[in-house]
Amino acid sequence: MTGSNQTKKVKVYIVSLPIGNDADLSFRAKDILETADLLIGEESKFLSAFLKRIGISRKFVLYNEHSNEEDFQELLQLIRNSKVVAFVSDAGLPNLEDPGRSLIPKLYDSGFELDFCPGASSLDAGLALCGFSTRPFTFVGLLPREPEIRKQELTKYLKLNHTLVILETPYRYKKIIEDLVPFLNKNSNRRIFLGLHLTHPREQWMYRGKIENLIPLLEQLPKAPPIILIEGK
Repeated sequence: MTGSNQTKKVKVYIVSLPIGNDADLSFRAKDILETADLLIGEESKFLSAFLKRIGISRKFVLYNEHSNEEDFQELLQLIRNSKVVAFVSDAGLPNLEDPGRSLIPKLYDSGFELDFCPGASSLDAGLALCGFSTRPFTFVGLLPREPEIRKQELTKYLKLNHTLVILETPYRYKKIIEDLVPFLNKNSNRRIFLGLHLTHPREQWMYRGKIENLIPLLEQLPKAPPIILIEGK
């Protein structure tokens, strides 16, 4: 529904990008990226390279974790001067632990009409590949940076006995897995799934099993986009 403060109808598409394989981009998504009056991305280096690979040459603006209220107001004016807007993150679905999480509510509050162009998602990929029961599952997302608070959060979520989905950065996922060892020790029947570079045609890597067998492998694993799932009890 368009808000009363919206003087001109603007359609903002939330567009999911591939998480590792460019061929997963849908025809509809490519059409929106090519024809939208305004394209909003997360990081210039990634989006420039991606657009070049799929044969699109166009300008875009950025909105990311470094953007402030002044940046948002400038972006708001650009959106108001457009008819069709496409909003993407670096990979997968905007709004899952990236700048979309803060931008999308602001767009609703500003009266814009939002639509969704589905596609690849690390959440979907992890749930499909893990082989754990996903009824129910809990999306944890990013855990806190502070070790003690992170362990408190893990304690809270593990008590749910649901399958848990954790997102992390390529630089921190090994530490998160190490933090999980006391919770998923030899006395626990709960397995862990780790996916790196999911869908990537050459670099995909997966592990599914006991955490004690994963720990010796961590040192040799690359800094890569991860998804971590913990089996429900």
